[in-house]
Amino acid sequence: MKPICVITLIAILLSRNLPAQCPVDITFTTQEQIDRFRTDQQDCSVFSGNVTIRGSEIVSLRGLSGITCVKGYLSIGKTSLLNLDGLDSLRYADWLSIHRNPLLIDLTGLDRVDSLGNLAVFGNPALTQLDGPRNLKYIRGDLHVYLNDALTDLKGLDSVGEIGGALFLYQNAVLTTLRGLNNVRFVGDNFVIAENASLTGLRELSALQKIVGEIYISGNPMLRSCSIETICLLLNDAPDSATISANAGGCNSQAEIVTGCGK
Repeated sequence: MKPICVITLIAILLSRNLPAQCPVDITFTTQEQIDRFRTDQQDCSVFSGNVTIRGSEIVSLRGLSGITCVKGYLSIGKTSLLNLDGLDSLRYADWLSIHRNPLLIDLTGLDRVDSLGNLAVFGNPALTQLDGPRNLKYIRGDLHVYLNDALTDLKGLDSVGEIGGALFLYQNAVLTTLRGLNNVRFVGDNFVIAENASLTGLRELSALQKIVGEIYISGNPMLRSCSIETICLLLNDAPDSATISANAGGCNSQAEIVTGCGK
């Protein structure tokens, strides 16, 4: 039998060659916890569970530099962040939720993200643009953007080509254009555009080739241009799968949209 000290030494040497182990889940509620993260969790980069960041004391994510993957939720809410600088190494999160951050202006810091399971951006009253995830090409599940009172367009999502789940855009009070979704070709579930008080048209979705689920376009009082080719085809082939109502003239009913098709 080998001496215990020898076995222990072998175990230590082997452990030095293994990837650093992260906690399954972690929650940050203070700036100090974030600032200490790299010291407390040296070389930790991949979380198999959830990362939760919340608390009005949090003003910077720079202490989280080095995190590359979150296989569960990455939840960022109720902070005092202006941007997401510090997440510059992040490539993937299964569900990225950015919500109720009263001072958040943009999403800079997400430059290396190239795919997400789901993305939800909601309740950020100072958010004027989605600049940040410029290399995001694929959202496997849903895209939710709602209740962002200062958001005027969707620039920052310009590289997204596919949304594997549903697209929900609703109650963004000053959203005037869907610029930023110009390259989306596929929506794999329901397509919902609702209660956006300033939205005028859907022309930026001209690259869209297929919507798998139902279409719901309602309560957009300035929306008068909805006759893009994919919606026209779906209304022709499956009119019962669409709800069109309470929009401006030209997009206030299925018949109005169909009339504009081909023009």
